[in-house]
Amino acid sequence: MAFSLTTTQMLKLGYNLRIARPSIDMLSPYADYSSPGNVSYGNPNLTSAQSHLFELAYNTFGPKLSLNLSLNYSFGNNGMTDYTFLKDGLLHSTYGEFLHEKVWNLNAYLNWTVGKSTSIFVNANGSYSDYRVRQLRQHNWGFAANGYGGVTQTLPWKLKFSLFGGGGSKYVSLEGKSPSYYFYHFNLSRGFLKDDRLTVSLGAGGFLPKRVHYTNITQTEQYRMITRSSMKQGTFSIGIRYRLGDLKASVRKVARSIENTDVKSTGEQGNEQGGAPSGM
Repeated sequence: MAFSLTTTQMLKLGYNLRIARPSIDMLSPYADYSSPGNVSYGNPNLTSAQSHLFELAYNTFGPKLSLNLSLNYSFGNNGMTDYTFLKDGLLHSTYGEFLHEKVWNLNAYLNWTVGKSTSIFVNANGSYSDYRVRQLRQHNWGFAANGYGGVTQTLPWKLKFSLFGGGGSKYVSLEGKSPSYYFYHFNLSRGFLKDDRLTVSLGAGGFLPKRVHYTNITQTEQYRMITRSSMKQGTFSIGIRYRLGDLKASVRKVARSIENTDVKSTGEQGNEQGGAPSGM
């Protein structure tokens, strides 16, 4: 349901029944022993999982400012999840259809044009997740937050500067917490020739600190595993782009296709909390 508060503001109420089907990898009984001390395999007894989603959303838009806010709550009692256990000296990894989950999500998106030379956008998410599997006596819960944004500034001498970055806290899964992460990137560009046909850009990102450390924790009743890793980061780039021809209006052709969005992929928790890539 949608309610128009004003000509530029809208309130929406929604409900979705989600049905997720397992992927081929999740169903495959093939046992993979390629990693020493570990064996992974699918579960051919998986069928499908249902979850319920309730959402309240507010949208406002204008020539210079657009804002989207949404709050949703999802739950399910037969979610598909990966899990691990120790048996015969091996760490077994497989999938089950017994996840009880409750997830709250708060999302915000802002796009703001400040004057004639500055534009700002922000996309942020906060969540609370509760995961439980009674058969395994596993229960984990916690808060998480992540977001990203950017600023584009037009400078004198036809220069354009942009900054893009974001990050996220550790987020919760059934058996532990993923690492937190952050990223950033700068870009400076300038157009040359008629109609700025030639564009030259310089970019840099992630150069401080030189090395980033990551910690991932997996914990069950049988074991606790802490994985630590580190990697060098930092990117520097030079870009040259030349546009051929003129920009002309043309008829747009849209390719139509069918996409199976209800197929569950390996590595996904039941109802994922909002997020982004993992790190630190």
